[in-house]
Amino acid sequence: MSFAEVTLAVTILAGLPLTGAEPDRIVIGLLVTTGPSAEALTEGAEQAVNEINMAGGIDGRDLELARLAVGGPWSDGAGLTARLVFEERVVGLIGPTADGAAHVAAQIATRKRIPVITLSPEESLTQAMVPWVFRGVPGDGAQARALLRGLFEDPQGKTALLAVPDGRSGRERATAVRSACRDLGVRVVETLVGDQPAGDDSTAADVLLLWLDAAQAVGRLQALGREGTPQRILGSTRLDTPELVGALPDWAKGLVLPLLRGDSASPVVAPGIHHALGYDGIRALADAARRRGREPEALRRGLGETQVHGHTGTFAFDSRGNRVGSIEFGVVRNGQLLRPRLRGGH
Repeated sequence: MSFAEVTLAVTILAGLPLTGAEPDRIVIGLLVTTGPSAEALTEGAEQAVNEINMAGGIDGRDLELARLAVGGPWSDGAGLTARLVFEERVVGLIGPTADGAAHVAAQIATRKRIPVITLSPEESLTQAMVPWVFRGVPGDGAQARALLRGLFEDPQGKTALLAVPDGRSGRERATAVRSACRDLGVRVVETLVGDQPAGDDSTAADVLLLWLDAAQAVGRLQALGREGTPQRILGSTRLDTPELVGALPDWAKGLVLPLLRGDSASPVVAPGIHHALGYDGIRALADAARRRGREPEALRRGLGETQVHGHTGTFAFDSRGNRVGSIEFGVVRNGQLLRPRLRGGH
């Protein structure tokens, strides 16, 4: 674990007084960072909580959302982490979307023995088959396979340029995406790690697999330039942010992403993925509580059975805690993700 991740591990709470929750309330912790995406995640979760409570709650008990901010000074961390680990009021967790923070959340949830729905696509989160960890978005490999199959009628023999961040997260993403490419017969001609400049083979690739976070993705596209970027660009759910869409170069606005939200009958999808995931995460935990009860062990069993039809499609998990279901696609155009006919290009 890197220094940054250790820092995150011990600063996961931001001093929220959870012990003030009413005894008859069911408290769900929402792990968030900062910025518009975090606010959207919170708004989606709050909407679901309000709707559930207005409809009578869970067996007459209201849900309560405890917003737990990721971050804070190193010196405050150990005590704050202990508050979450030993706080008896929180019976389930949702989030966060950042890869490193998601691993920390999984470790803490496992130690406390409460279920967590993480919102990062890193596959190692569920590979250990820890029964308390559920991944609310498809894994990196599943996303890459779905996108390549959607873009090409037959991916066999196609070539790809892969861009990932440096560090542990980049290694995990690269492993998952390369495995997906091998499964489909797609050859990765080069893997660009961090700020590594592209080689001569980059322009000849059939597709750019942009497996970066939003700010890094914009920087990579600008560094490659129009002439150095393959015509087709695919990315993961990490790029589904308003910040990225607004900052994309004009020539890169055909970026194709997994689409985990919106009504399939509508060509324009809204709200954003973070709002939708916050909403569906609460709905999934509420459904689990109705099925099995509101204690952490009961919630864990209930999540293994839940099938919520929400803002991101059917919210359900396999025996390993992986999100299951088909993946739709969106193309960035005119500042939005649209639902075009994907195959054959964008």
